[in-house]
Amino acid sequence: MRNMNLALAMAILVVLSACGGGGGEPATDEASAPADATTEAAPASTPDAPAQPSTAAADASLKLEDVDAYVRGMQKEIELVKAAGEKVKQAQAAKDDQAEMSAITEMAMGDFDTPAAEAAGLPVARWQEVKRKITAAIGGVDTRRQMQDMAGNTEGMTPEQIAEHQRNAEAMLASIPDPYAGLEPSVVEALKTRHDELARLNAESIGLRMSVR
Repeated sequence: MRNMNLALAMAILVVLSACGGGGGEPATDEASAPADATTEAAPASTPDAPAQPSTAAADASLKLEDVDAYVRGMQKEIELVKAAGEKVKQAQAAKDDQAEMSAITEMAMGDFDTPAAEAAGLPVARWQEVKRKITAAIGGVDTRRQMQDMAGNTEGMTPEQIAEHQRNAEAMLASIPDPYAGLEPSVVEALKTRHDELARLNAESIGLRMSVR
């Protein structure tokens, strides 16, 4: 049963680090009445309009203050994921399979975005976008670093092999998008300066989810 629980949990986690009258003047009045009604009725469709500004706000470019918001939100998310993980451990210690499965499901599919967004001081949709963009930037930087490390590892290679190795590495680096493309200079500087801190928070959140045994 425990193996099945783990398999299900991992599957869930992997799946989980995106609107006719008479003639004459009376007839003209009657004909104009529906037009007026139509004109007046048009505003009835306007309640959907506010959704666009909301979406635009969520998709707006990262601002400098979003970096601090990311840290607050991730700290809250980690706190909640840890608490859910403790429930899993307690259920396992008690050998309560039903409680264990319930805790695993909570850990994998629980709503952590709402409290994390509140801690970040952002609407949920904006929090999700900020988290997505900063996580993508972190991942892009780490990927480029790994490629650069690989390019520099030429131990035991002949000069010809080194040249080919470096050409391949340069081509692969060129294929990786600039993780800071389109961002304001102040945001880029903050992301570079605080990269290790931001990456640690992201890695910790993912690691806690994957630590279910």
